[in-house]
Amino acid sequence: LYQLKNADRVLPRVQACEGLGKIFHDEDVIAALKTALTTDTFFAVRRATAKALGEIRTEAAKSTLLAGLKDKDSRVRRAVYEALGQFREDDEAFEILAKAWREEKMYYAAGTAALAMGNARHPKAFEALTKGLDRSAHGYIITRNGLAALAELRDSKAIDAIKKYTRAGQPERVRQAACQALGKLG
Repeated sequence: LYQLKNADRVLPRVQACEGLGKIFHDEDVIAALKTALTTDTFFAVRRATAKALGEIRTEAAKSTLLAGLKDKDSRVRRAVYEALGQFREDDEAFEILAKAWREEKMYYAAGTAALAMGNARHPKAFEALTKGLDRSAHGYIITRNGLAALAELRDSKAIDAIKKYTRAGQPERVRQAACQALGKLG
């Protein structure tokens, strides 16, 4: 806690977050991580804070992560989405991730929300993911991450949804992502 609050350099603060992520059910840890998530001036510390909260996986940690959704830096929001993906089959986390998948303006952040939804394996994730696959984005990152997220669900009904992205006429990078997703599903 002392290192996170008082270190004047970035790396020690990041290392403090990594260590604090291994301490569960401690209100002082959650409070310190919330302060770092909302006030630290360097994005990497805020990202490390979100990751630590995702590792803690308590209701208090999840509530604290919600503050990171307002961060102006999409790299921090991506870390928050990744952390929310650690909350398996959690309705609140799913709703946040689904909203980010639909509405996040930064392509890579939206793609990260998709991957987190796949990782969380919420029962409603398949429907949410298939609705947003064709959103245009730089390097087709939203479609590619959406396909990878479908594979993470480990649900055989994703096979048909993914297959159409392997056909001729689809961009090469999308076809590659679809083939990798199908390979993962087996």
